[in-house]
Amino acid sequence: MFINKKMKTLLITDTHGKNPLPLIERKGEDGIGRVICLGDYINSADSLDTLAKLLDLEDTIVLPGNHDFAFMKEAVHPGSKFPEFLEVSEEEYKNIAERIRNTASLREYAERFIINTDPGRFYHCERVGEEDVFYTHAFPLEDNEGEGQHLWWRLHDPYFMLFDRKKINASALYFFEEMGADCPSILFRGHDHQHGLVSSLKRARNSLLFIQNHEIPKGKTTLNLNRKHIVTVGAFYTGHYAVYDTNSSQIEFCGGEEHG
Repeated sequence: MFINKKMKTLLITDTHGKNPLPLIERKGEDGIGRVICLGDYINSADSLDTLAKLLDLEDTIVLPGNHDFAFMKEAVHPGSKFPEFLEVSEEEYKNIAERIRNTASLREYAERFIINTDPGRFYHCERVGEEDVFYTHAFPLEDNEGEGQHLWWRLHDPYFMLFDRKKINASALYFFEEMGADCPSILFRGHDHQHGLVSSLKRARNSLLFIQNHEIPKGKTTLNLNRKHIVTVGAFYTGHYAVYDTNSSQIEFCGGEEHG
């Protein structure tokens, strides 16, 4: 679809229980026209209240992450294998899933992603002028298993905070190659918790493709629309978020200690 070229989008991801609603409520003060949330909200029963409120907001797109997918799968299909990566006990996992199952708006949200197996359900895509822009939790790669495994591809390891440039480059190239002709001009993502990382596809003089990474902890950068970019927004639970201005192709990486 086409969108207003003058729109500013607030990008929030990986809240992991932290409430982004106070920030969202102030969006009009900064001329922000909409909000896109990129997943990983659920880590407790209390976080479900925040998710339910996000789902009820106007001009807000709420995409799931791998943590949300795990809880929602148990809600729709009780008895699912307990995911070891979740930072809750198995009992808490089942209790949270039961509450999702018993809350109409959350159950409907879960069924949209668990019963439907179309890989496109995990991302939002749009046409901005001549550019295709994708928003997702990790990568919009096809998942033949219906389990989201290919969709949770990482650029680097967020848990040990290892900024492995070789892995980032290999993962980014893999994504661009797998998407092929369908590759978007810009992909906004979360998942890795790395804040302010722009991985851009370039072509060397010998025609070989390579990745150029820019680390922008805070501040603005303008994307060169003659290249393709993967933008890792950062985790809101550490106080980070971003604003994308489609009029100028400018991204502002925000947050840090004062928002933490």
